[in-house]
Amino acid sequence: MKKIKKYFEGKISYKAIDDFVDKTRAALDPDDDFYIEWDIQEDYQFISVNVIDRVLHWWKIILMITFKKTFDFYATDGELDVFVNNIFDTIVDDPEADVEVWADRDTDHRYVTVNILDKVLH
Repeated sequence: MKKIKKYFEGKISYKAIDDFVDKTRAALDPDDDFYIEWDIQEDYQFISVNVIDRVLHWWKIILMITFKKTFDFYATDGELDVFVNNIFDTIVDDPEADVEVWADRDTDHRYVTVNILDKVLH
């Protein structure tokens, strides 16, 4: 698997992130299968475009977008809901999209992961 990664420091517009992803996709073979991972934080954004080995996965195309966010342990459920709802309001426009939402915590933080499986073609 080939990974193309980029860190954006500071507050970056989603347009800059979209431009990076679009340029990366344009450089790939149109038959390549890939998925995108995102980690959006207050002071940085991490984007990884993961290209799946075609020999192992030639029969399907998977596009999954992952959003991850780390909250302070004292963040309320409402704050986590706002994060998830903003993703649904701006990204998920297909009411039948497969979406997974995971919430976890440790002694210092709360974590939210949203996986959006865009399409699986057989």
